[in-house]
Amino acid sequence: MNIVVLDGYTENPGDLSWDGLSALGKLTVHDRTSLINEAEIQERLLGADAVYTNKTPLSGATLKKAASTLRFVGVLATGFNVVDVAAAGSWELQSATFRLTELRQWASLPLPCFWNYATM
Repeated sequence: MNIVVLDGYTENPGDLSWDGLSALGKLTVHDRTSLINEAEIQERLLGADAVYTNKTPLSGATLKKAASTLRFVGVLATGFNVVDVAAAGSWELQSATFRLTELRQWASLPLPCFWNYATM
């Protein structure tokens, strides 16, 4: 499996290990990726099975270009607005925290806190 981290420095400025991810496949960690140069983002996703992002946006065009191999999108952040969720759903990509149907339900809540079961 080819795993790509687009903005690794944001998540790990050197005090953590990527060993857990690298045990799953070939890992490529980019310290920084342009937030506006879509060609650079697309190039870095070529051949990726999984991608992790924090601040680097994944537009519908970028996801479409990577769709032949990309199967997983992980967002290493509290929000997910950097991913075109509608486009991701059209290719049935897996999400790190929620399945995309749950993500849509969560996003529509007035105060997002998602439980798939009763808490009381």
